[in-house]
Amino acid sequence: RSFWAVLFFASLATIALFWGLFHIISLVITLLFALIFLPMRKTVILTALVPFAIVAGWYTKNLFEVGQFTVSSWAGMNLSKIVTFRTLEEGRKELVKSGELSPFALIPPFRNPILFLKLLPETPTTGMPLLDETETSLGTRNFYHPVFAQASEIYLGDALTLNRLRPQYYVRSIGQAVYIYFHSPSNVDPVLANRKYSDPGYVAGSCLLRTMAE
Repeated sequence: RSFWAVLFFASLATIALFWGLFHIISLVITLLFALIFLPMRKTVILTALVPFAIVAGWYTKNLFEVGQFTVSSWAGMNLSKIVTFRTLEEGRKELVKSGELSPFALIPPFRNPILFLKLLPETPTTGMPLLDETETSLGTRNFYHPVFAQASEIYLGDALTLNRLRPQYYVRSIGQAVYIYFHSPSNVDPVLANRKYSDPGYVAGSCLLRTMAE
């Protein structure tokens, strides 16, 4: 029915706008499957038209503003975390020396804009303090700085180069991501210490050892 079709495609559009993992390409693939396997193609097209137009419009806006047809200008930095910086540093240094990778392959992403501006000194300013200041009023790095978009493009190029030269690192990272995705959040590394210190046996043993030491 049209109501459920509108709700379905609106849900896909909402996810695509809020989470860069679901790129507009995934929406296009979903639409193609619907057109192939569902008989009411006219209903599918009409109900998908507005949600897809909203997503495409947002992507186009980002293309004109930061030069990237995506919902997030951090795509390159995100990809570098699971490709570039999963490879051995020695190998990356050799590729940087040979010119196959940029110096950004040796700098972890999402660093302070001041560091990126040393490598990209010609980054244009906007005249807006919210964008041009390297730090926020709280003293933290300003992730809205335009240099992040430019750095992300370079990180993306390095990640794609490594995907071509050493695809096994990307495949391994995807395998690890799938493993984490289908497991309980309580089994992920950042919370393992909390589980350890909240275990009654561990707490009781620690108290006993401290008492004996005193």
